[in-house]
Parts: sequence; C-alpha cells; structure tokens
Amino acid sequence: RGPMRVFVSGDGGVDDLAALTMAVAAMMAGSIEIVGVAVTGGNCFLDAGVQATRKILDLAGLDAVVKVSTCDAEGVNPFPRSWRSASYGMCHIPRLLRDGRPRTQLLQTPAHMHLAECCMASDTPITVLETGPLTCMARALKAFPEVAKPNRISQLVWMGGAIDVEGNVHREGADGSAEWNVYWDPMSAKQVIDTGPKLRICPLDVCNQAPITTKFLEDLSLQAKGCSPDRVDFADITGQIFAPSMRSFHWGDEDEYGKSSMYAWDVLAASYTIWPDLFSCEEMSLDVSLKGPSEGRLFRSPGTKQVVKSLEVLYD
Repeated sequence: RGPMRVFVSGDGGVDDLAALTMAVAAMMAGSIEIVGVAVTGGNCFLDAGVQATRKILDLAGLDAVVKVSTCDAEGVNPFPRSWRSASYGMCHIPRLLRDGRPRTQLLQTPAHMHLAECCMASDTPITVLETGPLTCMARALKAFPEVAKPNRISQLVWMGGAIDVEGNVHREGADGSAEWNVYWDPMSAKQVIDTGPKLRICPLDVCNQAPITTKFLEDLSLQAKGCSPDRVDFADITGQIFAPSMRSFHWGDEDEYGKSSMYAWDVLAASYTIWPDLFSCEEMSLDVSLKGPSEGRLFRSPGTKQVVKSLEVLYD
C-alpha cells in the first residue's frame, strides 16, 4: 500500500500557496501522493493563483505528474480586492520566476470534474485537502453524488469557520462571527457539511494559536543553511511566501517576536492532513447561517461532524 493520495484544492491566496508548498514537500519526502490540484478564484486573481500554483509544482519536478484545474465560480461575498492582489506578488517571488513559463499542465476540465475523475480513477479512497471555500466540492457532489462515499473520499480536510471564537469578516452589515472561507459561498459550505464526505474542519479556534511570527520565519530560514544550489528548499520558499505579510520585526525573546497580519490558517489544515497525530479532535454538529448579519457563520447544530479543536505540538 502506497502513501495517502491527496487532492489539493485552494483559492490561490498567500497561505493557500504555503499549504501547497508543504504538501509538495511531503510528496517529495514520500509521505503523500498528490493526485491533482485545483484553484478557485477566491482570495486571489485566478490567473495569478494558477501561475504561482503551477510554478510551485514545476520546482518540485511534478510538472509531468500532477495537473492543475480551475473553478471559475464567483463568491456571493467576494474577498477584498487588496487581499486578492497579493497573488500577483506571489508570482514574482524570485525562485518562481527563475525557470521561465510554467510547465505543469493546466486542464480545460473544470475543477469539480477533475476532482471527481481523480476519485473515480483511484483504486483507494483519496483525501481532499481544501484550503479555500467549499464551492468546488459542492459542485462535485451535485454532479457526482457518489464521490461522497467513503470508498471514494476517505476524508475532506478543510480550513474554514469560527466556532467558539470571533470570526474574521469585518465589513459593513456583518456581525463579525463569520470566517471568510465560509462567507465567500455559505450555501456550498452548508451543502458539503450536510451531504458531503467525512469532514475534518480546521477552524479559527485552532488557527488563532499559530500566528506567523519573525521567530517562525527565522526557523524556516535556518533550515535552508547548507542546502545545495541544485536542491529546492521548500522551507525557504515558504518563508518568501509569508514574508510580505509581516507588519513588525523584533529580535529578542520568543514572546516578543513580531507578528504578521496572518496566521497559519491553511498550513494547519495541510499539517493535519500529513501529521494528524499533532492534533486532537472533538466531535460536534454544525450548520451554516445563510442570511442576515451572521451570514457565513458556522455554528453548533444537531448532527455529527468532526472538528479539529486544539493544537498540541505543531511548533515543537
């Protein structure tokens, strides 16, 4: 039996690309096998998110192995344009520019069909890692309901929601309880929670415990020491992805190190996919608010889904 097969889907943002880089590094180490990658134009401009995604796969030499597809959906509550523009900065990371135009194949097949095809073609159940809104999965379930069966998808690991903590949607008309990956397309989130495969949710409850700090980026940079020039160092690339988000800088004790405006949102979902023993889980029932000031809020309700609730040893 080979490594766990994973379909990676995200919405092209800074932390989505960091999570993809982690998944690619795990594949290079033999821990997982990436069977496909999809990009939704959520927290990115789609052309930029796709460009950076393909280049990361190129760097790992996966351009002949992994294919990329896109979901052209438009969210009912779009991400701020300034956040989405960061995806163009990611395209200009020097290491991603060095080898010219991307080689990894960009499929004309829509992302939800690509996902379903990967499920059907695999002789073992796959894991889906979703670091963006659940639109791609919802579309796959509507067109191919059988993908929800455990012999097709063993688990869906998703970064989304805020359950017992404040959300991160702060705009006129919203009460601050929603998280953006739900808020962008609340109906799809509800559909997947109600009818989708076995679900593991990594909400803000756990993500808030993992800010991106100067100390964290320093540790990543130290891993690049001694790296041969012909070897791709994914820790260094991850540091370059996160560096533009930093808003302060501190040398000193660990609790004084600078914090960015970001947390390891999608990286934690990827971490759970690769190293689930680092986390503890709690069973709970969930539903999604579809209208009003709390639109996009994830809240407790009858039923059963499993949620990643506490971070144990990720930074050890």
